[in-house]
Amino acid sequence: MNLYPSAKELLDSASEDGVIMRVRRTPRSMLGLFCWAVIFATIISLVARRFPGIAITEQIYFSTYWLLLFPIGLCGEAWRRYHDDLYTFEQERVVHHGGRLSLQYTVPMVRYEDLRAVTVDQDIFGRIFDYGDVELNTAALDSGELYCQGVRAPDQLALLLEELKQHCRESKS
Repeated sequence: MNLYPSAKELLDSASEDGVIMRVRRTPRSMLGLFCWAVIFATIISLVARRFPGIAITEQIYFSTYWLLLFPIGLCGEAWRRYHDDLYTFEQERVVHHGGRLSLQYTVPMVRYEDLRAVTVDQDIFGRIFDYGDVELNTAALDSGELYCQGVRAPDQLALLLEELKQHCRESKS
């Protein structure tokens, strides 16, 4: 089952601004953060039941339930990561809008015809839950120029990028 349409279908259904597809991180790539949040919340709840508070001095009392802000922060970080990156596939190039909810905002773009290599990177959980990173390399840099992090079905996305590269090179000649 293909998650992404073929290059021909995408190019035929392009919008007025040239955007053929938008991709963002999959929630599956944040499962690790959610698991850690559940583990820490469970541990903190057990500790807070046993020790409901700590008296630092006679006037200062610290409730251990405040420690539950840590797992809530982990869930907030997962939400931020999900909305932080947006990958826009246009007719001629792919654009990464990175850092939309961060201190540094970057917009690297790579034209399909400039692609030299498309690399897929998955860890064990990525292979189990079908998510991973796709690295786009050009001749301009030694390392990857654009990374699509935590995308669903990275093998299919890499094949789609190869199809788009072939289509752009054929249309130029």
